[in-house]
Amino acid sequence: MEYPPRVRALLDRAKADAGDTVVVQAKAGRYEGVVMPHHGFSGEDILTVKLSTGYNVGIEVREIDSIEVTAKRTPSTVQRTTRPPSKDRPTLAVLGTGGTIASYVDYRTGAVHPAVTAEELTGGAAGVVIPHGTDTLHFTTAALSFMLRDLTGPVVVVAAQRSSDRPSSDAALNLIGAARVGITNLGEVVAVMHGETSDTYATIHRGTKVRKMHSSRRDAFRSLNASPLGRVQPDGRVELSDHALPRAAGPTKVDDALDPRVGLTYFHPGQRPSDLEAILHGLHGLVIAGTGLGHVSHDLIPVIQKATKDGIIVVMTTQTLQGRVNLHVYDTGRDLLKAGAIGAEDMTPETALVKLMWVLGHTREPSEVARALIANVAGEINPRIGLDEFAE
Repeated sequence: MEYPPRVRALLDRAKADAGDTVVVQAKAGRYEGVVMPHHGFSGEDILTVKLSTGYNVGIEVREIDSIEVTAKRTPSTVQRTTRPPSKDRPTLAVLGTGGTIASYVDYRTGAVHPAVTAEELTGGAAGVVIPHGTDTLHFTTAALSFMLRDLTGPVVVVAAQRSSDRPSSDAALNLIGAARVGITNLGEVVAVMHGETSDTYATIHRGTKVRKMHSSRRDAFRSLNASPLGRVQPDGRVELSDHALPRAAGPTKVDDALDPRVGLTYFHPGQRPSDLEAILHGLHGLVIAGTGLGHVSHDLIPVIQKATKDGIIVVMTTQTLQGRVNLHVYDTGRDLLKAGAIGAEDMTPETALVKLMWVLGHTREPSEVARALIANVAGEINPRIGLDEFAE
């Protein structure tokens, strides 16, 4: 983003630009560092300089006495090349969608930039690998799991918590692991991510069971209410569990009908009936993450009952994320069933949201929707949850 006029004029007088090393003499003191690009969140009259400590400082134009350039930005010498296909190796399709795994840091400015093409991440290999952002990865893997049937090979969604040129990056291990999984006898949508904080192994998660469980750790992803489908060991060996689905004979079918008029909300104590009514307005379906076994307060149940009578599908999941919804144990759950709510078994709220969108993309007849929601389509419902399926 271009600097505003007053900052730009100041830089022009000094023949300085983003990426140059400068000394700024200001009323508050002397600052030496790299001129950072202007950001949408920067003030209109603020010059941003990255100091040698790694921290940024914002200096108001009116406080600046002089700017001196001590070193001009060195143009990048990185050569981006694509490896040609090899007849003796399998080929992987790589679909770049962005995210940290597809980014690099310009250490002259400290800014993170997206890689230009998927070829910058890897060249040639086999299956389908999708580099993706971490924050919404589990929504994408769930959606692809419902949309793609009879997969003749794995669809591997991979991400990174830290960009590929940082010393602590998880991108290389995750991406190499994803490529190795992409050529195995696997016929599912999966996510491949760090299994531990150190660079030991990558874990293979089923697309409908994976969830991001930490904002920054490299091993942020877990399989919930299910065991992982396998591991990629440090020596490159891919170990698949016996419940991983093998490649299908095909042909692969795409069923991508989705109803976007579906919402997700978390119940909280003190939530008013009018709040829930507002959330339901205009929706065809709503997933509610309730407490414990899938509960809400009693004064919300009439709102849910009216919604279901009006043809809105209401699905109950649990905020605990692990374990199964059971609306038969307590009076609240039984009242929810009478009101027309549907228990989502052991699906996470996010997977239940995506599945409801997918189901409503095919039918809005309540009895058909109810049957489809509790039918296991892509491993989203585990009939038995044991101790091994509890993610720590």
